[in-house]
Amino acid sequence: KGRKPSLTPEQVALLHQRLESGDYKTKRALAKEFGISAPTLYRYQ
Repeated sequence: KGRKPSLTPEQVALLHQRLESGDYKTKRALAKEFGISAPTLYRYQ
């Protein structure tokens, strides 16, 4: 048992979709949009 994930599986799928399509200005801005930190975004990549 540990901390619950920051993103739901659906959000992770959407995040991967956005990363693959390049539909973002910066990864930091994309992380902010999802309500997570940049290091957390990199962990989900």
